Amino acid sequence: MNENNEGGNGERKPIVSLPISILAAAILISGAVIYSANQKGTVLPPSAGDPSAPAANGADQAQTIVVPPIGTRDVVMGNKDAKVTLIEYGDYQCPFCGRFFTQVEPNLIEDYVNTGKVKFVYRDLAFLGPESIASAEAAECSKDQNKFWQFHDALYTEEIKDGEEHNGNLNRDLFIKLAKQVGMNTNDFVKCYDGKKYSEAVENSVQTSQKTGINSTPTSFITRATSEVASFIKLSPTLDAKEKNGNGQEISGAQPFSAFISVIDALLK
Repeated sequence: MNENNEGGNGERKPIVSLPISILAAAILISGAVIYSANQKGTVLPPSAGDPSAPAANGADQAQTIVVPPIGTRDVVMGNKDAKVTLIEYGDYQCPFCGRFFTQVEPNLIEDYVNTGKVKFVYRDLAFLGPESIASAEAAECSKDQNKFWQFHDALYTEEIKDGEEHNGNLNRDLFIKLAKQVGMNTNDFVKCYDGKKYSEAVENSVQTSQKTGINSTPTSFITRATSEVASFIKLSPTLDAKEKNGNGQEISGAQPFSAFISVIDALLK
């Protein structure tokens, strides 16, 4: 078992309050190493680190939190005027994100994105180490050449071949190979990647995620709010998708596609 293990819902829980260069820290809890986040960067069991989990002493931790709206660095897949938006926070090394990529994303695209009902956005929560950060920076460079989704798919396809973290396979040579594979200008890509053009953007994405309260990957936010609305809303999974003025719902971990169907269909009504 490697140092970054799963939470009970099929998710990775990071410590993201420290600088990215020293994100990795772990503690053995009930036979598994759990990553969680809070303002002090301490390691917590899932119930303490997950805002949607039942709170100790009956305190209410299922509070509504603000998720940043679609911005200039977001690449939107699908109809920009789609009624429903799904934002996924992921890490290219995260095996559960790989499960989302293979088991949820194809169905989501076929049934909802391609039919104009949902627009899809992917955001970086690169917390599992240097390969995660490097992959996110490379993916940001692919946006400059309008090849983000192709590169995103190629990265996950490569990573899920062995399903292992920290084995060195997500590296510069692979990124250049994939850039060429998806039709990018490799010279421009290398200049962007080697120049660490988007290192700050990736770090900011991690820090913003932490401040927002997103503490695991994959985490998906499904909402009826549009890109013009000032915020998206994360709700406790115990709330109905149409409650709280129908703003939407959060799904943590590699949940089955049926979990996404129930939320999306409720919001489409």
